[in-house]
Amino acid sequence: MASNPLKAGKELWSKNRRRVLVAAGVVVVALAYGHHSPEVKTERAEIPAGYESAGRELAVHAEAKPEKPVPLLLVLHDDESDAATIEKDSKVSALADQQKFALVYPEAVASTWQTNGQDARYLWDVVRYVAKERSNIDMSRIYIWGAGEGGRLALTVACGPLDPAQQPLFTAVGTVNTVGPLPACPSRVHVKSVALAPERKWNEATTSELWKFSKDIKG
Repeated sequence: MASNPLKAGKELWSKNRRRVLVAAGVVVVALAYGHHSPEVKTERAEIPAGYESAGRELAVHAEAKPEKPVPLLLVLHDDESDAATIEKDSKVSALADQQKFALVYPEAVASTWQTNGQDARYLWDVVRYVAKERSNIDMSRIYIWGAGEGGRLALTVACGPLDPAQQPLFTAVGTVNTVGPLPACPSRVHVKSVALAPERKWNEATTSELWKFSKDIKG
């Protein structure tokens, strides 16, 4: 008598069910891993030879090869501080991972910013270096934030007169606890200032507020 093909099929599935399910699970995990963005870590770097600011240090937190161009954000520490401190206080790196933007923490010489041509040139070199050698940057979405004197430098650089040598352009500037006479900005530059109580440091809430302001502004 001929065997029942339906019954045989059920018996075969029953015997191999566990193997099939395990194999399917492995495939799903592999696909998920393959589409998962690589872990991004903050790395110390130096501006390389070929730039006017060669040798100046910075910290970079950026995916090396994002599929699409991403915004770039520079975050400047206050005088008597450093890149590591502003990263820890602001929690901007965690936001960059969530929102998929490239992030740089420039470093002042001897922890003091100079609002002159030297530090301005350094910041422009930072953008060029990251865009050319570290990530895939959307050059219409470049933002700069700063705390205290870092905020003053951010305004000075972003709001200065247009000049072919002063490229790229920053489209949004955020300042935190920057006081005293500040440079006026033309309408092409969007500015938001945040004042915190003296005992408060730049924190995650401030970062979220500045990102909501900056993220939809394009050049």
